Amino acid sequence: MHRRQLLQWTGIGFTALVTGCAGEDSDPLDSETLDSETPDSEDTADTDLVETDLPDTDVQDCTATSDDIEGPYWIEGVPVRQELDLYDENADGLSLSGNVRDVNCTPLANAVVEIWHANSDGDYDNVSDEMRYRGQTSTDADGNWSFHTILPGKYPGRPLHIHLKVWVRGSERLTTQIYFEGQPDNQGVPADLIIALTEVEAGELSGEFPIVLS
Repeated sequence: MHRRQLLQWTGIGFTALVTGCAGEDSDPLDSETLDSETPDSEDTADTDLVETDLPDTDVQDCTATSDDIEGPYWIEGVPVRQELDLYDENADGLSLSGNVRDVNCTPLANAVVEIWHANSDGDYDNVSDEMRYRGQTSTDADGNWSFHTILPGKYPGRPLHIHLKVWVRGSERLTTQIYFEGQPDNQGVPADLIIALTEVEAGELSGEFPIVLS
């Protein structure tokens, strides 16, 4: 089995996270949007300016991310952690990253992103204190988030997938799933939920999953 050293996570704050235990409501989260400040333009000399329509070279797709079923295995009170590859399983490592924005393309800071998924045999840990392959983190000032985990195993009737939830200010805003290109059972899965994986080295994959909240 090829393994790599644990990733060095940077730029992700652990403030304002959902840490409530089962049966308790999580505290509201202080989610912030970033307001870009544009300095006042200086007076210019009397010059005739010709207005031209220039193409927008930085067009972003801020269509709301498709939702998906929660499934039977979500549990409350998961650990605050980004490193989930802790159990020496014979599986490829997987670095997942993305950002959280609204439909106006504004990054959302301090949003809480939670993921959970099966182990390499396709089984979920629903009972142990370790809460294997479950974790949550908050977005940084630019709305970015990341996790390091493993590629989950497949179980009958479903393509490979990872579950994901997002909260903003204590309110659940999205429940969905992440799927992977090239899987034979992806028929009917919304295209925006299917991501490509890149092999960054032997036994290590990476993928990006941008999130847009309606």
